[in-house]
Amino acid sequence: MTAFNWIWTTYFMAVASLSGNCIELTNVALLKPAEQSSTKLGDFGGAHKAVDGNMNTHISHCTHTADDSVPRWWRVDLLERFYVHAVELTNRGDCCSQRLGNFDVEVSAQNPLVANSTLRHVCAHQDTSIPQGATVRLDCTQPISGRHVRVLLYKDDVLTLCEVKVLASPLSTAPVTSGLFRRLPRSKASGDVIGEVMVASVTKCATACVTEPRCTAANIGPPAAPSVMQRACELVSYGGIGQDNSFTAADDWQCLLMTA
Repeated sequence: MTAFNWIWTTYFMAVASLSGNCIELTNVALLKPAEQSSTKLGDFGGAHKAVDGNMNTHISHCTHTADDSVPRWWRVDLLERFYVHAVELTNRGDCCSQRLGNFDVEVSAQNPLVANSTLRHVCAHQDTSIPQGATVRLDCTQPISGRHVRVLLYKDDVLTLCEVKVLASPLSTAPVTSGLFRRLPRSKASGDVIGEVMVASVTKCATACVTEPRCTAANIGPPAAPSVMQRACELVSYGGIGQDNSFTAADDWQCLLMTA
C-alpha cells in the first residue's frame, strides 16, 4: 500500500468510526482496579478476580460477596473515560448459577459511591439468571461516556462474577453530533469553572470536556481575533448530566451540555 492510499484508508476508517460503523471495541477493564460491596472469602473471592483475564469458572477464580445489604455490587475503575458500548459477564460454572440474575450494569463518569445519582447511567438490565459457566454480552442502549462500571445485584443473594469485560472505544469516536452533548447557542453554563483551554473547534472543546472526569458542560467563546482560529473553552462542573441548571445569556458564547 502506498503512503497516499494509506492516508485515505485511515481517513475513511476514521469517518466510518465517527458515523457509528467499524468502531473497534476493546476490553478496557483488564487488570484495572476493582472493588465490591463485601468479600466473604478474603482474597479467595476478591473483586480483582473478575478482571484478571482468567476465564476459568471455578469459584476459586471468581469474586464472592458476603451476605451484606441489597443491592450487592462490584465495580471496576477504568482509570480514564471511555465510550462504553457493551459489557460481557461470565457466571460461575461449578455451582449456583441462579444467583447471577436481576442486576443492572451501570456506567458513570465519577465514582458512584461519592457522586450524585444523576451522574450514573444504566447500560443494561438482566432479569433472568445467566446459565452456569456461560458468558453473556449486554449491549448498552446507546454508548455511554464513563470511567466506572458497576454491577448491582438486586436479589438477596451472593454476587459472583468470574470475568467481566468492558467493551469500549476511545473518546475520539464520540463527536458532538453523536448525542453526547446538547448545544445551547448564546448561553453559558453558570457552574464551577474547573479549567480553561484554547481550542480551534467545537469538537476539540467537547473532547477536552469528556477527558476531564468532573466536566459536565463546556462554554465556548468567540475567536480571540478575526484572523485567529483559537477560542476559549471553559470546562464546567455542576449538578447532574443532562439537567437544565442555571445559564446566563451570552451573545458570543455557546454552551455544550453533556447528556450522557
